[in-house]
Parts: sequence; structure tokens; C-alpha cells
Amino acid sequence: MSYEVRDQYIYKTRKLRVICIGAGLSGIAAVHKLQSKHADLDIDFQIYEKNHDVGGTWLENRYPGCACDVPAHSVIEVLSMLMKVYVFLGGQP
Repeated sequence: MSYEVRDQYIYKTRKLRVICIGAGLSGIAAVHKLQSKHADLDIDFQIYEKNHDVGGTWLENRYPGCACDVPAHSVIEVLSMLMKVYVFLGGQP
């Protein structure tokens, strides 16, 4: 087996492949942050989710009327993006 040195410089932009396991709040937020903060990069996203829809724990477990009692900025950002509503406290539909 031989080692081959590629003829390209170290910081050459190349396509990135990102796999996200789970489409819960953390997975959706991670993809959203990567897309918004690194829009200049060529990133190919693939999200894998075991359920029929996005939401993670909030999809699998329903607690009617449940909400955070403190401002939950990370939850609010994703909920606002998904539901096109703006809320101060994260809540359960």
C-alpha cells in the first residue's frame, strides 16, 4: 500500500456531508444553526428519524398544557421556526 499526496491546498473548500441522527429539537436546531451560520459552505444534510414525524420526545410523549416555567430560548427558536408562531415559554401542543 502506498501513500499519495494530493495536489491541493489545505483550506480548499469542499462539499461537506453531515448526518443528523434524530429530528427532535436538538437535531433540528443543529441543522438550522449549521445552515444559518455557515451558509457560505456547500453542506449536504441528511436527517434520520425513527418516527413518522419530527419532534423527538415532544412527538412521542404528550403532556397537554405542559410548558416551561422559565424562558427556553433554544426550544423557542425551533418551535418558532416550525410553527411560525412566536412564544416566550416553550409549550406542548
